[in-house]
Amino acid sequence: MSLRLLVALGSWPVLCPIFLFAAPAAEWSLDQAVGQALTGNRGLAATYFEIEKAQGRALQAGLPRNPEVEFGGRSDLLFKNEGERTLTLGISQALPRRGRLRLARETVNLSVGQQQALVRDAERLLIGEVQTLYLRALVFERQRAARQVLVESTEKLAHIIEQRYAAGEVPQTDISPIRIEGAKLAQEQQLLLADRAVVELKLKQALGLMPDEPLTLTTTLDELASHWKVTTGAVPPAAKRPDFEAAQIGTTRAEAEVRLAKAEIYEDITVGVDYENERAVFDGPIGVKNDHYLGFKVSIPLPVRNKNQGRILEQQAAKRQADVELDAVRQKIAAEIAQARATATQLEPVLRRYREELVPMAEKHYEAVQRAYQQGQQGIAPVFQAQQQRFALELDYVSYASRQIEAMIAAETASGAHPHVKHHEPTDRHPHPISQP
Repeated sequence: MSLRLLVALGSWPVLCPIFLFAAPAAEWSLDQAVGQALTGNRGLAATYFEIEKAQGRALQAGLPRNPEVEFGGRSDLLFKNEGERTLTLGISQALPRRGRLRLARETVNLSVGQQQALVRDAERLLIGEVQTLYLRALVFERQRAARQVLVESTEKLAHIIEQRYAAGEVPQTDISPIRIEGAKLAQEQQLLLADRAVVELKLKQALGLMPDEPLTLTTTLDELASHWKVTTGAVPPAAKRPDFEAAQIGTTRAEAEVRLAKAEIYEDITVGVDYENERAVFDGPIGVKNDHYLGFKVSIPLPVRNKNQGRILEQQAAKRQADVELDAVRQKIAAEIAQARATATQLEPVLRRYREELVPMAEKHYEAVQRAYQQGQQGIAPVFQAQQQRFALELDYVSYASRQIEAMIAAETASGAHPHVKHHEPTDRHPHPISQP
């Protein structure tokens, strides 16, 4: 069941592609605007560096400690100065115990996948923001067009009143109310333009455009309405949402952190080899004697007092926290989708009544009272009332219709099933053009 936003009633204007600026401008359909946001938004570009930072941490976690070279020496220079001395040269290497290096590498590798999922989630949210701002810009233009018709209708009615006053058919007091109403509508039109300008600036920011760059939106409200359908199907699985994927990875990573903390109870064993040359001076007949030694040493830290118990306790709590957060994200996704779909579905019968009953009835009533006033059969008050009802109903219809489309955008955003969301390989570094060096 598709939603139609345009109702052809009498002289009401048919909504064509809306130009937000009179000057020549770059034209953007909704899909093009979404694509532009994914490549031009600076905030999104900054999030891509989180992937590379995680990749850097993963690379570092997989590297062993560097070997250490030791130099040493002793001399009796400040004492008897008989030429006795000892020189030592050694090299040692720390060896991780119980696969600690492997566990550290696995843990940080999980953070890479988690950051990639969070970047996709940022893309999902940005797409929903662009779609919503695009819709609101079109709605403001539709409201402006409707108010312009109301202004023109008011001016036409004022002209009729003035003609009848000149013919002595109505009192002068009929003229002032219509002029006041026209001035009021002009003020409301200016306020509407100000609100529309704010939405356009927010849309430009989301697209990565400068505030003074021109912008033309070519997708119409009709096309937006036909794009999103009101459906009552089953709620998509939460696993499609990138933030749910990130939460799942978070639980796996928390488990790995617990294993790593337990492995870190035993610190690295250090093994080393050293060479020593000793020059000793004795009384004759021995004289000067040079000795050479080759040594081997092992350093084994003993987990006596510090058994990493605090770190283990912290990571066990983090694992339980990650499990709760996963359940919270699952519940949040189901609630967001259900709420958005409920709003869209509940608005459908309201909009149908506006389309098929209220708006046509108000239009016919307005035309009838206008003819009656022109023929002198009734006063100006019923004409005012009918005119206000007619255009209030149109504006209400546009408002409710935009709420329905916005709810359907929210449902699609909540489901996470959007073709524009990218898939990043684990080895991707800078998939965003702006982040390229």
